[in-house]
This record gives sequence, C-alpha cells and structure tokens, in this order.
Amino acid sequence: MDNDQDTSSKFAPVEVVHSRRRFFQSKLAKVIIILVVGLAAFGIAAAIFLQLQPTVSEEPVDDGETSVSQQELDKAEKVLKLNQDISNKSYQMVEEEGYEATSDWYQEKVDAASSEDKVTYYLQWGVTAYNNNKFDEALKYAQAAEDLEHSGITAGFVAHCAYAAGNKEIALKYYKLALERRTNWEAADDVKDTYEERVRELSQ
Repeated sequence: MDNDQDTSSKFAPVEVVHSRRRFFQSKLAKVIIILVVGLAAFGIAAAIFLQLQPTVSEEPVDDGETSVSQQELDKAEKVLKLNQDISNKSYQMVEEEGYEATSDWYQEKVDAASSEDKVTYYLQWGVTAYNNNKFDEALKYAQAAEDLEHSGITAGFVAHCAYAAGNKEIALKYYKLALERRTNWEAADDVKDTYEERVRELSQ
C-alpha cells in the first residue's frame, strides 16, 4: 500500500492500550475504553490518543460473575500512567530530535523494561512508527506486543498496521482474531464496526 494514499482510507490503530488481557477481556465489564482519534496534520497518519476511565468505587466492582479488586484498578491506573508518559515523551522527542532518535530511545526502554511493561513500550513504539508513516516498522512492533500478550487489543493493532502496510493476509487474520478475542464491546461499537467492515472488504 502506497504511503501517499489518501488519509481517509487509513484507520488509526485503535485500541492501543496496555492492559493485561485478563483485566479487559473478562473482569472489567465496568471499565470503559474511550478512543479519541484525530487526523494528524499535513495528511500524516491519524494520531492516536487512548484513555482508560475505570470506574473506581469504595467497594470492588461486581459484574455478576467476578469482581474487580481495588488492587486491579490501581494496576490499570499504573498502566495508563505509563502509557501516557511514553506517549508524551515520544511525541516530544519526534518533534525535537526526529523519529530515528526516538526509535533508539524506545529500544533502550524495551531492553530495560519488565516483561509486563514491554507490551506497553512495543505498542507505543508501533503507534509512533505508524504516525510517521513507517507502517512496516509499526507492524513489527505490533507483532512483538502480540507475541508477548494475546489480546483483542494487540490483535486489532496488528491488523491495522498490516492493513496500512498493504499486507492483506495478515490484516484479515488479525481483524478476525480481534473480533474473536474481545467479548465486551460496551462503548466501542464503532471499533467493532470497523473490524467487521475490514473483514468484509478483505474477504472479497
């Protein structure tokens, strides 16, 4: 796929958040994922800003089958903060030092990160690459995150990067996986619609 394609044909890698799959797929029916996607300037790939807004209460959240402890909510907030810190730092570095220097910074962080935090760094590295039209690199980092953690989030990101890179086979495979892995679509019907639309398109 040509990197000079009309940006209206590009979909930002939605759902790039760095949570553990047990937290999002089964335990957090009460946690809402809000995706804020805006077009980047000068026709570059869409910028992605993802925020989690967990419902925190005095008591554990009960979804009828399992409960979410305060400890788990604290962990989610910690992941969110790391995600935001990485996003802010990488954006500043790209502006001031360029993409290559930012990529070197990511590599240092990945090498030093715990196995749990590596997923966060790989996904954000992929977002940075994607937003700089380096779709093949974005796909590589998305797949690195997927190798570490199999979730609807990582599958969706791999799919979007593969689609932008022109790899239809991988894109189709991972859009289907993202739909299979995620069971709670509350507040994310537009994301589900995007995945289903892409599956129909790529299956033709």
